[in-house]
Amino acid sequence: MSDTQPAPDWWQASDGKWYPPQNATFPQPTPNRTSQDVAIDQAKGFLRSLFDFKLQSFVTPAVLRFLYLVAVIIIALGAGLALLVAFASKSVGLILLSIVFVPVFFLLYVIFTRMYFELVAAFFQIADDIRAVRRQGDA
Repeated sequence: MSDTQPAPDWWQASDGKWYPPQNATFPQPTPNRTSQDVAIDQAKGFLRSLFDFKLQSFVTPAVLRFLYLVAVIIIALGAGLALLVAFASKSVGLILLSIVFVPVFFLLYVIFTRMYFELVAAFFQIADDIRAVRRQGDA
């Protein structure tokens, strides 16, 4: 473990420390492989993780970005629907309140959703770091 990269084959963990290649938990692509080969391996890895009944590999980090995107789209659709309902009511007071409060609540919902997804991602980063430390202790 080092604070700087001593050699090109060392890998950096989420704690910012550099670890030797024997502690790496991911396969290194060979130079003659195409990006399509790497994508196929990643898809196989995702499917293999999906049906890992020992729960040794996690699927959640791979789908976390997609789920965050879906959550933001749902929040945006809800905000748009709230504005449409306000304008359809033809009530000047409701329209003005909606113009002020719907964007505020939209931003608050997006902020709290982002915080939740970052918290989930942090749990998985912690698990990866603990595995790296455990492997280093076993070596």
